[in-house]
Amino acid sequence: MTRYVHTCLWKGKDVPHEYGVADVVRLETNMLQHIPDATLVCHVDDAHHKAVDLAIKGITVPFLGLGVGGWSNVLELFGWSHVWEPKERHLAVGLDTVFVGNCDWLFEWSADPVGLPLDPYAAPVPCDAVISFSMRGSIATWGEFLESRQSGMKGDLYANKPSEMALLRRMYAENGWRPLEKKPHRLLSYKKHVRDERRSIDGASIVYFHGKPKPTDLPKDDPVFKAWKGLPL
Repeated sequence: MTRYVHTCLWKGKDVPHEYGVADVVRLETNMLQHIPDATLVCHVDDAHHKAVDLAIKGITVPFLGLGVGGWSNVLELFGWSHVWEPKERHLAVGLDTVFVGNCDWLFEWSADPVGLPLDPYAAPVPCDAVISFSMRGSIATWGEFLESRQSGMKGDLYANKPSEMALLRRMYAENGWRPLEKKPHRLLSYKKHVRDERRSIDGASIVYFHGKPKPTDLPKDDPVFKAWKGLPL
């Protein structure tokens, strides 16, 4: 069985996008330390396609070109998932994700077609820092995106920009989906849980970042920075 972890890279025009090929390589290296049987699937724009394809061991997939600005390109990953092991669950993460422990449960979780963590600042509303999804969840999300994009995703905006998180939040509420965790334990926000609440990453699977700081901003003795760099904790 191959496990697929999806991520996206594009050159943002109307939203900040500070990532590059090196971030994809680092994510893959970090991922393989904790999910050695995984394949990274990087969904990319034309500008990055060739460089990413040469740099990673995983699979590079070109965007279908259906994004409507903002963060809508993230939804491109749901348009291809039928190609990769349709009977298995998939995982989608951002490029500033840090894997810090066992992630088996994210591929085994099956309570709903799509699993999201609770937003660290707005629970019980979810965020989409980590997405665990089945084929059924992928098909449903892709269908919602195709419908929403007809209006420029005007019904799914965040900070007045088309947003995959806004769309997934709406689907979560409409379908009564359950969160990946009732309380954050294995999926931790660096800013909220690790930095502000001083939680240990022992027993965690993933530490995710949003806004500032980024992994590059962390002190070198920070356990999350060491995990990100592949150093012994």
